[in-house]
Amino acid sequence: MIPSFKINGEDSYKNYTKEQTLRMSDGATLKVLSSYPSKDYDLPALFVVPGIGSHISYWDDMLVPLKDLFPIYYFESREKMSSGVDKRHSFEPDRFAADIYESVNSLKIKEEKLVLFGSSVGCMSILEAYKNHPIQAHSTILNEPVMKLNLPSYGQIITKFIPEAFVNSFKPFLKWYVTRIMVKNPAKNKKLVQRYLHTIDNLEGWKLKNFACRFRKYTLRYQLKKIKINNSCSLIGSKLDALHDIEQTEEMSKALGAEYTVFEQNQKTRGSNLAQLIYDKFVEKSI
Repeated sequence: MIPSFKINGEDSYKNYTKEQTLRMSDGATLKVLSSYPSKDYDLPALFVVPGIGSHISYWDDMLVPLKDLFPIYYFESREKMSSGVDKRHSFEPDRFAADIYESVNSLKIKEEKLVLFGSSVGCMSILEAYKNHPIQAHSTILNEPVMKLNLPSYGQIITKFIPEAFVNSFKPFLKWYVTRIMVKNPAKNKKLVQRYLHTIDNLEGWKLKNFACRFRKYTLRYQLKKIKINNSCSLIGSKLDALHDIEQTEEMSKALGAEYTVFEQNQKTRGSNLAQLIYDKFVEKSI
């Protein structure tokens, strides 16, 4: 019998993981943190692709309650500090998609047991994988997806013309922009603000520049109808997070023919409410 759903807001998911290093076809190495329930409940495996710079601790509220039920693979993409890349390696959007496809194959996750879970820019990479690679899955969950990298015009100038060595000097400006311009009601969303500040602190300058330069003109807007997702697809939006435009999420859900859920604030999309949504989607239906 599948156990009941439990929330523990104080625990750290990383404490339950085993770290694996995967080598990609271009020679880059990427980290995956994996966990497995002590008993096999015949539930699908969650392959989690977080957004740019996202730290695993941001996902404790979602992953800790699910770890005893689902096999979980937390994937760290090549712009993360943990990646083994240098300036020879590509940061093109399709390379990020290929990393997902190659990692799923390396981990030998059966397609009928695979749930691709993406957040923010991670959703772009999942959709790019569906478009350009023969990846198949049981289900797809896209949390606060975006169609393009939301860089203001001056941000594009910075990423294009500022030398890599000076990118880190712009972190104070990025922090100001996120906390004063992008996040609505920062005083009421202190936890969200702290997460974004921590994300900025954990970005490596040269990786951030390469990522932003390759993605700044990339958009999925005119490609959505070409993407075929032959499984159950769910999209999740947030009303109070300006970094992830809810109108984009609505447009994407219609184009992809996906189920659509809206949470009132960003904290809930990374927290126990999202864990509850996943539990209801896969566990309740199996009981």
